[in-house]
Amino acid sequence: MDFEKIVAESLEEMSERNERVMKNFFYRIGYKGIVGYENDLGKKVFTVWTDKPGILIGKGGQNACILKDILKEEFGYDYEIEFKEIKCKMLVIV
Repeated sequence: MDFEKIVAESLEEMSERNERVMKNFFYRIGYKGIVGYENDLGKKVFTVWTDKPGILIGKGGQNACILKDILKEEFGYDYEIEFKEIKCKMLVIV
């Protein structure tokens, strides 16, 4: 197996795992909005971009704790989570 194929398969697996994390998180908090996210594996930081960060963080940070738990279950590490607000309209192309 060549290096490029290994890298491609690793990236695809990581993408699937990240998507599984977000779907599980949305299901558990009952959220149906749109977000962007980035998983920085080296720093163990998961960043979520959204127009409604308060909903994703939850009262007293309860939803953020749910996301941390899901990340730990999926990847086996404690993650720092950052929520960043998008202050403009978002265009979704499917």
